[in-house]
Amino acid sequence: MMRCIGLVLIGILVLAPVGAKAQDSLGALIFELNLNQGQIDQIRWFFNQFAQKQGSLPTAVDVALQHREAIREVITRAPFNPAQAQQVSQQISSIAAQRMVNRLELRNQIFQVLTPQQQQQYIQIVQQSLEGLE
Repeated sequence: MMRCIGLVLIGILVLAPVGAKAQDSLGALIFELNLNQGQIDQIRWFFNQFAQKQGSLPTAVDVALQHREAIREVITRAPFNPAQAQQVSQQISSIAAQRMVNRLELRNQIFQVLTPQQQQQYIQIVQQSLEGLE
């Protein structure tokens, strides 16, 4: 279970910007993709919507902390209770999954407002961000 939590947390940290990082990513996109003002405005709106969605959700770390007693019990109790471990793990991974869906939706929205040439550049940017996961 702890390995699962670790992998979820790594995925959260690697795959998507939050807070100030989201704005840095927008700045990088503006520079790297040579966006026009209309695209910048649309993408900025998408980022704002994304921030609102993410802000209304707890993080996987928050959920893990909320369930720290259950996690401690799973780790220290004999015999091991796989049902309890599964329940805590699902609660943590469920919120991580929803946050990832939001990130993927943001990336799709960005992709849709790009020109075909910009889309090819964006695909390369996304591929580079995923290389670290291999």
